[in-house]
Amino acid sequence: MVRILHSYLNHITAGQRLARIIAQAEKGGRPPRTELLRPAAKQKTAEQVEEMVGIWYQCHNVEEVARQVGADQTTVRRNLRKVGVDTSPRVLTDDDIQQIGQLADAGHSCRQIAARVGWTRSTVAKAIRLYREGRTITPREECRL
Repeated sequence: MVRILHSYLNHITAGQRLARIIAQAEKGGRPPRTELLRPAAKQKTAEQVEEMVGIWYQCHNVEEVARQVGADQTTVRRNLRKVGVDTSPRVLTDDDIQQIGQLADAGHSCRQIAARVGWTRSTVAKAIRLYREGRTITPREECRL
């Protein structure tokens, strides 16, 4: 049968492949798997999650927490959310805009204000623009800032 397929296919490697498949079928199964299967993901213990939470409250940075505990950022974020920690980035509020605007009116530069309030210079510049225009932030704008 294999010889017929060899001549029909006119391709030696395809025939050899088919011969191996037929031989395996006649033996009664596949050869045993030689490579190891990837181990299942381990769940973090309560102590590890507590450590993540402690580091989070020190630095508020998922990347830093992941580096310190030796885990993936997604794992850290998922475990922090499970215990009720909000890892989403800060959102500029109307109170922040008022504070930044008052500092700008007092003569401080964007760089000085950014260092003082903990926002980036570009966010401070946007807040100053909104303050001077007399606008408040709508929920849609919060996503863009």
